[in-house]
Amino acid sequence: NPDFPLAAKQLNVSGQQEVSIVVNAQGDVEDAKVIKGNAMFSQASLTAVRQWKFTPMVKDGQAVKFASVIIFNYQR
Repeated sequence: NPDFPLAAKQLNVSGQQEVSIVVNAQGDVEDAKVIKGNAMFSQASLTAVRQWKFTPMVKDGQAVKFASVIIFNYQR
């Protein structure tokens, strides 16, 4: 889970962040971009998702690259 940014805590800001990811055939995030949400949460969201390991998607018996959107909810 991402850390709640200190500035957002101090300002009592909550919100949602949408991050587009591309996961390679090994299950590693090879690309991540914020597509929607408060910029205060961007770095925390990107740092967290880049550390995640996914189960590779399998198509016709082979692991393949895939794209997805992750939604983070930051609530105080």
